[in-house]
Amino acid sequence: MEINQLVELLRQNELLFAELYRECARLFPDYKIEFEEFVSEENAHAAVFAKIAEDIRLHPDNWRMGKVSIKTVEIVQNQINEALAEIRSGRVAPRYAITALRNFEQGMGERAAEKLIETSSEYLKNEVAGIRSGFTGHLQRLQQLERKIFPRSGTEALFEI
Repeated sequence: MEINQLVELLRQNELLFAELYRECARLFPDYKIEFEEFVSEENAHAAVFAKIAEDIRLHPDNWRMGKVSIKTVEIVQNQINEALAEIRSGRVAPRYAITALRNFEQGMGERAAEKLIETSSEYLKNEVAGIRSGFTGHLQRLQQLERKIFPRSGTEALFEI
């Protein structure tokens, strides 16, 4: 069933996001606690997708594909894996880890707005909505953390729109 594959990919992506945040904790030890909070939240999202997979197995009629294709999620997964490999290899500047995460969170937030999956299951409706809003929340918090780690100079502020 196509939706099973999509949910598994989404679960895997959450675990990959957790790995990226774990790398940020390593790269920016002064902000380890903040990045570890993201790791915990991403792991919790992965657990929600595992619950969803189980609910789909038990009640397949309660679930439908959203507007995002499996291919799109596979492409994102490949991009996450590539970014993770680059970061771990040390071939990129540490700031790239935050930039990559920011781009992934923003992209997933935009895709989530189109609904990744849909359900009539009251039991998991709020969980699905929580993951959707989680992308936006993570993006906002990540941007705030990035500004703390890399404060802008007065010159940069002049060019801000």
